[in-house]
Amino acid sequence: MARVKRMRILVANEPRSYRGALATALQALRPHIMVLTGDPTDLDGTILRFEPHLVICSRLTEAVETHCLAWIIFYPNGTRSVEARVAGLRLPETDLDLDQLLAIVDHVERLRQLQ
Repeated sequence: MARVKRMRILVANEPRSYRGALATALQALRPHIMVLTGDPTDLDGTILRFEPHLVICSRLTEAVETHCLAWIIFYPNGTRSVEARVAGLRLPETDLDLDQLLAIVDHVERLRQLQ
């Protein structure tokens, strides 16, 4: 029987303090999920090495779009909004609280298990 790999989340958003707080909260609330923080300037390289299922970042790159099951972009282009996509479908989010973020994480985890 093949071993099931843990879900992986990459948190590489700006500012750094938000990145750390998000990663800490996600790891505490979903301890069975692997959470990694990454430098936004090496976002694509980290995606290729870590192969996350969900990326939380501040800008959309080709690697984010093509290598990840889901992504959440906080404050794209300096705006006070949120963009999210799960399995190719954009989510109509303009703001995101912790409960909504966890709902997305749980949804991505369910989708990942179906792959």
